[in-house]
Amino acid sequence: MKSHLTSLLALRHMTSTLATFTLEHPGDWLIWEPGVVTQAGAETLPFRSQKGPVSAPSSGEALALQLEAVKRITLGRDGSCDLSVNDGTLSSLHLIFHRSPQGAFTVEDAGSRNGTSLNGAQLQAGAPQPLNNGDSLRAAQCTFTFMTAEGFLRRLQTT
Repeated sequence: MKSHLTSLLALRHMTSTLATFTLEHPGDWLIWEPGVVTQAGAETLPFRSQKGPVSAPSSGEALALQLEAVKRITLGRDGSCDLSVNDGTLSSLHLIFHRSPQGAFTVEDAGSRNGTSLNGAQLQAGAPQPLNNGDSLRAAQCTFTFMTAEGFLRRLQTT
């Protein structure tokens, strides 16, 4: 999977049309929003709520992950996942994205230890849910935003 810093994409495409953008970057996107990252290690424990909410740092760079036109994409801490995110609160295999023949994506929790929510609603393991532009996924302590090419280009041009 290709990944890009959003600031570089914003600079490069501040005046691009959707046709130009999708020619260079076809498909949908998963944006890994800045936030707290927990080092993964051999003794990684499940995420436990701290006293008070865990808050994202005031600065940081979102990482844009370009979703390829494949039927199934896995996300987790393990290096064998299509999208490997080294955060100790994620399960080895945390999320599975499915792409329909028409191009629409769904997401399902793969039975993760620390759970996943979609727009604030808890996902049940093995129950795929449709994804729409701007949907927010909270996988353990990591926050992702699903975006279509059109929605992502708008975001790039307004930041």
